[in-house]
Amino acid sequence: MTAAVVATYNDVTTIKNVEDDLRSTGIPMEEIRLDNDHFKVRVTIPDATKAEDICFFRFCLAAGSKPRPE
Repeated sequence: MTAAVVATYNDVTTIKNVEDDLRSTGIPMEEIRLDNDHFKVRVTIPDATKAEDICFFRFCLAAGSKPRPE
């Protein structure tokens, strides 16, 4: 089973930048999903991922911008 971390942003440019940041840290492209209509980024996390890794993903999603509350 997998988990997902989702963040919502204010514009498409920001979610593209977040995607680039996530990919540069080594997260596989197939684990990252962009929703350009709703300005969301979703990262799929394997079940075996440790809690500190999930916090890291959340940090990456928030890097460079402030996520909008959902």
